Amino acid sequence: MEARNRRARAQFSFGAVPAGRWCELSFAITWAEEEKAVGVPDAVRLGFDFLTADGVSLDLPVVPGLMRGRIDPFVIDLAGPVAPGHKVSRVRVAFWLPGHAERVELSVRSWRNTAPFEVSAPRLQLLPQPAGETADPPGMQLLDAEPRWETWGVVPGVALTLRGQLLCASPAPDMAFVRIVYRDEKGRALPRPYEGTLEAEGVGAFIMLPTDRRARRFTLRLVPPAGASLVEIGFQARGRAQIWRCLPYEVALDEQGSAAAEGEPLAALGHLAERFGIAERDARGLLASFVDETALASAPLVQTDLGAWLAGGMGAAADGRLRLAGREEWLLPEVLDWQEDPFACGLWRARYHALGWLLSLVGDGERKNLSQAVALALSWDAAFPRADIDDEDRFSPRTAAIRLEVLVQLLSRSLSAGLPAGRSVALLAAIVRHARFFAEALGDNLIGEARERLHAAAALATAAAALPRLPLAPLWRLLALNHIDWSVTQLFDEAAMPSEGSSHLHFEALAVALAVQGVLAALPGTEGLRRRLAMPLGRAIATSVALTDPDGCLVPFGETTGGAEHLPILRDLIARCGRDVMSEPAVAEMLAARASAPIVLDRQAGIVTARHKDASDWAYFAARFGASCGRGHDDCGSFVYAAKGIRWVADPGGIAVRDAGAPGRHFRSGAAHNILRPVDAASVGGCGWLVADIALEGARALLVDSNAHGTSHRHRRLFLLLDDLSGIAVFDRLASPETDAEVVAEGFLHLGPGVAGVLVTAGVGLALAGNSRLQIVAQVREGSLKGLSFVCGQEDGAGGALGFLSGACGEKEPANVLRYSVAGKGEVIAGLLMATDDAARRRLAAGLDDPRLMLPFRMPFEATQ
Repeated sequence: MEARNRRARAQFSFGAVPAGRWCELSFAITWAEEEKAVGVPDAVRLGFDFLTADGVSLDLPVVPGLMRGRIDPFVIDLAGPVAPGHKVSRVRVAFWLPGHAERVELSVRSWRNTAPFEVSAPRLQLLPQPAGETADPPGMQLLDAEPRWETWGVVPGVALTLRGQLLCASPAPDMAFVRIVYRDEKGRALPRPYEGTLEAEGVGAFIMLPTDRRARRFTLRLVPPAGASLVEIGFQARGRAQIWRCLPYEVALDEQGSAAAEGEPLAALGHLAERFGIAERDARGLLASFVDETALASAPLVQTDLGAWLAGGMGAAADGRLRLAGREEWLLPEVLDWQEDPFACGLWRARYHALGWLLSLVGDGERKNLSQAVALALSWDAAFPRADIDDEDRFSPRTAAIRLEVLVQLLSRSLSAGLPAGRSVALLAAIVRHARFFAEALGDNLIGEARERLHAAAALATAAAALPRLPLAPLWRLLALNHIDWSVTQLFDEAAMPSEGSSHLHFEALAVALAVQGVLAALPGTEGLRRRLAMPLGRAIATSVALTDPDGCLVPFGETTGGAEHLPILRDLIARCGRDVMSEPAVAEMLAARASAPIVLDRQAGIVTARHKDASDWAYFAARFGASCGRGHDDCGSFVYAAKGIRWVADPGGIAVRDAGAPGRHFRSGAAHNILRPVDAASVGGCGWLVADIALEGARALLVDSNAHGTSHRHRRLFLLLDDLSGIAVFDRLASPETDAEVVAEGFLHLGPGVAGVLVTAGVGLALAGNSRLQIVAQVREGSLKGLSFVCGQEDGAGGALGFLSGACGEKEPANVLRYSVAGKGEVIAGLLMATDDAARRRLAAGLDDPRLMLPFRMPFEATQ
């Protein structure tokens, strides 16, 4: 493989794969002696394409274990050599083989490597997984005999093109069709016939869809008749045919008013006016034609309302100094070229280009400060005339969504303050350009993650609500509504897991979806959508409530992109925007059940939480064993524990900042989580599943199997929880497929902020916080204990960085971590007892000796799959 040539690739094909299974891809990379990409997280990129037996690529929205890509449908990045001179890396990656796939095409691409490398011995093997079938990922919509209607905006005489894919269980011709109804601006159906459609009694106008192969792509080119402002499209199957539609699909007008997004602002808006038959061409006339100041001032916002929860907030500028992303103040230059990066920090750059900090300049209402904020916003817009979805610093969906809302607010204040019309027209043109960027990115299906699509759709809906007089607003509104529907369903469907394996990203998506309910309430014709989203959002609320501790803080599993207090934000959002959700009786019942239950087990999401409250003291436990995405954390089985109101055991969390040497890579590694792992085999991702839930006297035990260590080791984790949570025990059973092989493993227990750790005797430690203490006892039941020590803030050493928690903006903060190592023949069984007093420790010891627990814990792994 060549160096830094993204078109250079090695291709491998794996046929006759069993769909609906977890598998492990393994191969070897031999690095050149001169390779300099040491530790670079994306030195090599793997691309995956999933196909039917006849070679048709599947348009899948998500594949657990992988990320959506641009060049390849799905990707995952591989790090460079671990150290200079390191010759061979053994690569192992776990992912889900989706339903309907019968072949996998693998591309190993040169990416950021500085010298050629070799790839050898690729192999695809099945992994253990839970018994029974697992549902396909959300995004596969089963059609039936009743049409599934959607509404899209159209422009008379301009074709609307839809491109998508159908999957057929039993291919046969003419087993699905799409019904077509054009309507005028008052909602009245336009008379048929319509160009390019067939007619049938009781059906009306329709177009047949191709269903003669397992997977068939379709293209619908709809030319609306005169007077049409929207088209209703109903996808429908014939008889009992099992046909799925892949969502989202591509939707685009042949022309989306591209002239309105390019060139000098006045001319650009003039072209838009000309296209839609509006006579005005001067600045004041265009503003009068396109802007309703009342609607603009009262437009519901999403990102601005959630800005305080962002990691580091939106930022603030005062007295010529800027404070962003938790960094120290930075002196603003007199002239900005918008290439500034004083801290070499991706999070700082994202907040800088979001422009949320400009709102702090206009908070005092001073005209001078408003003029400065407007000038800076227009300076940024002029510096980047073309949007690039691959520019994560400037045009990631959330960053661009924040910036659009800032532009909307600046335009409203500019008009109210009577700033020159030229400034206001330029702001309006910038808003149109941003909205068009979102419309094209959504319509062309360029945004991979459903959470990010939700950000984009929310921004587009906000633009439509703020500027209802714009001729493009109805098109934006309907495009946004469909993507909001699809994204919320994919994120919070019954079969969906918390977004990307992160409780914080799950909460972020939920917060945006709830705030969007407020935007929908300001848009016409959204009552049905708001009712339809109530149950998915209700399930998401229940999951977030279950994951918050009694202080209202969310467990930092996976990426931690926001602040600490979550329950107050959730309550505020529900009060302001969640009436439709909470009015559903089923939602209220589900929420009440989860809020009051002492223990909540969500098998589908892969989480378990327990809480106990006694007077002023509270205790809390949570563990995560669900699947991770391609950029997720090696945290399957990680947990947190609090007792007596003290967070004794924490999960470090972290933020995936892309910069060289950024701490995000450490926080995604197994050494940054409370797990036991083999020392000679890195985690492959994968998932865990519950195999037993055992009630004991005064305690409850959960057994979780996982395939996180791939084919090299079998793994089972035991959680033993006392009913009052005065103590917990966590044990692991790690076995090699070869019964006489040496198994060496290391485990980690991260203590919470401000908690000290000391060793008392061999195998016994104490966690100390004020006058309280937690006993920590290491036990080995198979094998032997090889080491036990506390580490704090170790940057380098055996195994790399160790002993850190993630700060509010992803920075490393030193903390105590207990590191223990065990070894044995064939398998090891080891763990930790954590107790607030001697009585709790004795109760845990008795529970661990109970045969009702130990017999299932030691049962063969094959019995659970």
